[in-house]
This record gives sequence, C-alpha cells and structure tokens, in this order.
Amino acid sequence: MLAALEAEWQSEYGSGFPALVSLLELQGSPLLHGVGTNIQVDDVTGKMTVEVVTGNLHIAPLPVRTLRIEVTDPAAATFYATAEEPVASLPGALIRSTVEVELPRDLPVLTPALVFVEPRFDNRVTFGKPVASIILNRPDDATLAEGAVAAGWRFGEHILLEHLHASADAEAVDLTLYWRTDAPLQTDYHVFTHVIDAEGRIVQQYDAAPADGRYPTGQWRVDTLIEDARSIRFETPLAPGTYRVLVGLYQPADGTRLPVTSADGSVNTDAFEALAFRVSGP
Repeated sequence: MLAALEAEWQSEYGSGFPALVSLLELQGSPLLHGVGTNIQVDDVTGKMTVEVVTGNLHIAPLPVRTLRIEVTDPAAATFYATAEEPVASLPGALIRSTVEVELPRDLPVLTPALVFVEPRFDNRVTFGKPVASIILNRPDDATLAEGAVAAGWRFGEHILLEHLHASADAEAVDLTLYWRTDAPLQTDYHVFTHVIDAEGRIVQQYDAAPADGRYPTGQWRVDTLIEDARSIRFETPLAPGTYRVLVGLYQPADGTRLPVTSADGSVNTDAFEALAFRVSGP
C-alpha cells in the first residue's frame, strides 16, 4: 500500500513525498486529523519547532491543507506568535509535518503561554485544536547568592540540587534552592518545604512548583542552573526548641515522592534536610 501511495504521489506532484509515520488500515473509521504533537523550544534562537502527525482514511471532501500554530497568553486573549504551513494529505496515511515559529524575545522571564495546533482545510474549517502549555523566555543559568553552599543531592534519576542558601529564626525560614536537570522531565513535580519540630511534627509547610509555581519542572531547560526561592513566615513566633527544614519533590496527582540520594550514594531517603536551627528562649 505504501508503494502505491508513493507512486501516486510522484505521478501527480513529481517529488516531495511526505514523511509517513504509519498507515491507517481500519476501513470505515471516522475521519482522523490531529493525532499527535511534539513541541520543542530553542531558548538560544528564540524559535519553537512544532511537529504534528495528521491523517485520515478518506481525504475527500475535506483534506488537511495547512497547519496553523498560534501561541497566546493563558486566556487566549493576546497572540504572541502565529505561523502556518501547507501540509500534504494522503488517504490512509499518517503524515508527520513540522512548523517553525519565531517567538518574541521581549516577553518577561517565565511568561506562561498556550500553543494551539490547528489542522485546517481552509479559514472556515478546522479540525480541532490540540493545546499545550509552555513557558516562554526561560532564564539562563542562575547566579549563586553569596553564602550559598554545595548540596549535591540527587532527586530521582535526573534532578540535582546543586547548591542552597538558607536562613531561619523564630519568625521565618528563607530558602533558595539551585536545581539542575540532565534530561527533559515529563512530570511537573512540586517541591515541599516542611518545618519540623523536635518531636517530628510539621509546624508549617510550603508546597508549590518551583519559583512560586511559575516554572514547572516539565518546562525546565536541560543543564541549566535554576533558582527556586521560597519563604515561610510563621503566624506566631516559634517556641524555643530545635527545628529542621526538610525538602523534597513529589507528584501532585498521588503524593509519590522522588527518592533522594546523597552525592556519595550513602543516603537514600525521600527528603533532604536543608537546614537545622535552634530558637532560644527569652
């Protein structure tokens, strides 16, 4: 079947046979258009590459003719970028197409955005809008604060806590974590920060995605030092005693924590002690 499709294409168009992913063989199935989407952002060049798989069993009367990519704010009220490219349609085939989008370079750091992918017949007929959330203008390597200390703790397979800066008293805990990942992350983990008393009770906590929720781990740039500042203010001053500050990563869906391993591999747990401090009495 593939050879027949290629021969038909060459006969009509001469060259440029599209990249086929696979063939659709379920006769009588409904029309199938947007199938899969892969989005890659190059922060150095400011370009986004969108790879889309489209196809249907019967291209008449409405074959996919173009792919339109729209990048907007989360409310879909402001358009940041748009691109549209022609695509091929072959009956019974899934076709992989790529569209390159020039992103604006003047947006604030960590700008949230939506990406709409529209397989289109014409300006009146579109075939659904797969949507992905992305972060634009992701920062370069963070600069370590004065007094930051090396940590070297690994969370899961790919996330490394390289350095941290911490301070605490009876009024507040201030913590800056410096993360790095050596591979793209598929999960948006949350970071928990627990203040624990001498009896092991949580006296206060702060759970959120890094950078106060603005930089989900699934959007992190690979091999880039990422600054994650978090602060806990106590409603009433802590009572005299000893306290610990524990840090970890977990999946929000079910609370599963990533395992934590020290630099030499000697400790394996699900939380890292970022700070121990004492509050003195009057």
